[in-house]
Amino acid sequence: MPWVGASVAGCAFFYFLIFAQFGFLHRLSSLEVRENLIEMAMFAMGFGGIVGSLFTARRFRIDSSKNWLISGFVGCGLAALGSVVATGIWIQLGIALLVGLSLGSLTVSVVPTLRALFPANRIGLWTSVAVGAAYFLSNSPAVFRSSAEGHCLLGAFACCIGLVVSLRVPSLKEACLTESDAPISSSPRLFETKGVLVIATLFLALIWLDSAAFYIIQNSDSLKAISWSTDADLWRNASLHFILALLGGWILDRGWLFSGLFLSFVLLEAGAWCLGHGTAAAGMATLLYVSGVSIYSTALVAYGALAPERVGSWRISARAGLVFALGGWFGSGMGIGMARDLKGIPGMFLAIAGLVGIGSLYARWKMEPRVEMDSR
Repeated sequence: MPWVGASVAGCAFFYFLIFAQFGFLHRLSSLEVRENLIEMAMFAMGFGGIVGSLFTARRFRIDSSKNWLISGFVGCGLAALGSVVATGIWIQLGIALLVGLSLGSLTVSVVPTLRALFPANRIGLWTSVAVGAAYFLSNSPAVFRSSAEGHCLLGAFACCIGLVVSLRVPSLKEACLTESDAPISSSPRLFETKGVLVIATLFLALIWLDSAAFYIIQNSDSLKAISWSTDADLWRNASLHFILALLGGWILDRGWLFSGLFLSFVLLEAGAWCLGHGTAAAGMATLLYVSGVSIYSTALVAYGALAPERVGSWRISARAGLVFALGGWFGSGMGIGMARDLKGIPGMFLAIAGLVGIGSLYARWKMEPRVEMDSR
C-alpha cells in the first residue's frame, strides 16, 4: 500500500514545514509576551524533538506502528490547535515541548513504516512524491501567504488527514524490515555504525545551512521581495521543489545516497555564499537553496528505510532517530539561532561547514575496502 505510506509521510512533512518551523514561530512573534519567547520556545521544541526521536528510536516496534503514528498525529494536531488559542507564556512553552515530543516521535515512526509499505526498489520514488507534494503545497501562494493562525490550522488539518490515513495502515510484522527481494542499492556500510555517524553529521551541516538560509531570506524584505514575493515566484519555487525532490528520489533508487547528499551540500554552500553578497545574487541564492534542500530532504526522510535490518547494521528506527535528533532538531535550532543572533551566515561557519563536507567525503572513501595489488 504505497499510497498509505506516501500520505502519512507527506502529512507529517507538511506539518513540519508549515507549522513547526514556520507558522508556530510567527504565532509566537505576534504575541509579544516576552522578548526572548521564541528562543525559549525553540529550546523547548528542540529538547522535546531530541527526546521524542531517541525514545521512539529505542522503543519502536513495527507491529505497533499504527499506534505510534496515531499518537504522533494526535499530539501534533493538539499542539497546533492549542497554539491558536493559547496566549500565556508557559502554555506556549508547553505547546512547544509537545510539538517536539510528538513530531520527534512521529517522524521516527514513519520511516520503518515506509520500509514496510513501499516496494524496496522504489523507496526513493515514493518518498520523493510525499516530500515534493508537501513542499509544493506549503509554497503555493494561498498557503504560503496565510496568517500565522492559518498556518497553525493547516498544520492541524494535515494531522487530521494523517490520522485518518494511519487507520489504514495494515498489521505489519518484523519480517517486513529484515527481508527484501531487491538488492540493497546504496552501500551497506552507510547503515553500519561508521556510516550512520558520517551520514548524520552531513545531515547536521545540511540542515544547519538550510535553516539559517531560509530564516535570512524570509526575514529580509529585500531578499524576500526578489525571490519569494509574487505569485510567479511562489509557483516557481513550489514547482522547483517538487521536481528536485523527484530527482532526489531517482538518485536514491539508483544507490547514489552519499552522492546526492554531497550534491545538496555543494548547492546549499553556494546558496549561502550568495546570500552574503547582497540582493544582486539573491535570485541565484534562492535557486541553489531550493535545489539543495529538495534533494537532501527526500534523503532525510528515506535514509533509514533504504536498507533492511541485517546483522551489523543499525535498526531502521535507530538510523532515523539519530539523523532526526542530531540533524533535524539540533541542526535546525542552531541554524535559526545563528541567523537570528548574527543576522547572517558568517564566512567562518561556511568554511567550517565546508571542512565537514570534505571530511565526510574522505570518511566515505575510507569506508570502502581497498583491493591491494598482487606484489608479484
